[in-house]
Amino acid sequence: MSSIGVAIASYNRRERLLETLGLIANDFDLANAPIVVIDNASSDGTAMAVEKRFPRVTIHRRDSNDGVEGYNDAVARLKTDYVLVLDDDACPEPGAIRGALACLAARPEVGAVALNPVDALGMSEFPLRSDDSGMRERWPLLIAGFVVRRADWMRVQGFEGSFFLYVNDTDLALKLLASKRQIVLDPSLRVQHFSPTSQRRPPAWFHLAARNRVWLIRRHAGLLPGAPLVVLALADIGRRGLGRPAALMQAIGGALKGLTTRPKPLPQGVPRNRLVVWRLVAVMIPRRGRDS
Repeated sequence: MSSIGVAIASYNRRERLLETLGLIANDFDLANAPIVVIDNASSDGTAMAVEKRFPRVTIHRRDSNDGVEGYNDAVARLKTDYVLVLDDDACPEPGAIRGALACLAARPEVGAVALNPVDALGMSEFPLRSDDSGMRERWPLLIAGFVVRRADWMRVQGFEGSFFLYVNDTDLALKLLASKRQIVLDPSLRVQHFSPTSQRRPPAWFHLAARNRVWLIRRHAGLLPGAPLVVLALADIGRRGLGRPAALMQAIGGALKGLTTRPKPLPQGVPRNRLVVWRLVAVMIPRRGRDS
């Protein structure tokens, strides 16, 4: 029988993390799942609080805040067939994990199942209409929570740590697709996302998102072939920052960083594939959605 574990990374969000772990504890499909939490050098007593409230959770304290590298650490410590990669402010809805595992068991070509991230009002962060319900193939977005085959995660080397935060999940999705591994989305398999910044991004988001989007395109398409994609990506970030001078300045700085510094190359065995980036564009453009 296949097994699933849970990987979470957190930084200075003790109360939010404790609430997330409490919700996970009530999920029947995760009742026996090992849970690894990486504390990215929090200063708010996160590790001590988790050890006290949730003794079955394995928590590892890092000496510095290394962003998404914490997830790579967590997955490496798990030995399960599948991993629920989860934000510290998210929780799968009842039945979502069961549905994801059923899909992975039935379809060996599927490397990951994206869970549909929704807010308290049930609005999706994916570019979906409210009446969208059909299964999506070759889905290029992963936000807040998803179930992945651990072997596939390890094969493509998980999240790119140099991204630190933001767009790293999309980069992972494109790496899987470029490696001929399928990603599917069933909008009915949902993960509640309690992020206070999902609708209004802080200025720091604009810098990292701009830089990382440029790096994403350079990694998967190359700078010159991907030039139109860079323009589209930066125009979208600029649109989100209209009326916010500080955010736009951050976006300009991030874009320049992305254009003037070379991103880390794709892992060995992951081919550069412009088609996966255009697949991302095809998903994002037709429908009005939220941030990614």
